[in-house]
Amino acid sequence: MRCFVVMLVLLVSGPTYAADAVRESKATSRCELREPTFDSREVECSLNPSPDLRRYVLRVNFSGGHDDTMAKMAPVLNGVALNCEDGSKTSLMGEDGDVSLLCFFSARGGPKTSNLVAAFTWSHAQYVSYSFAER
Repeated sequence: MRCFVVMLVLLVSGPTYAADAVRESKATSRCELREPTFDSREVECSLNPSPDLRRYVLRVNFSGGHDDTMAKMAPVLNGVALNCEDGSKTSLMGEDGDVSLLCFFSARGGPKTSNLVAAFTWSHAQYVSYSFAER
């Protein structure tokens, strides 16, 4: 039965996003996805309090990218626009196939929970999934 479920995930998600589907299901325990419009989503995640600096990655996956595909992400941490770290990709244009937006960032929690909100929009592609995890 377990093998069947894994194969079903691979068939439905495609091989590129199977691991992301697993990460997304774990992340949703502390994240909420909202769908304000047909071609936009907003994910809100709570970061647990911690005195230590923690590193995170938010990834948003799309399929069917082609020459007029566009996507962008606007992350906000505790009400302030977040500058994603080197290696991040918060916008894309004209990329083919399976494409992703990425935001790498670090945060040190205080005594209260931190709050990440990331709005993302796209055109001429299909939203597939998101994942949010510590790295």
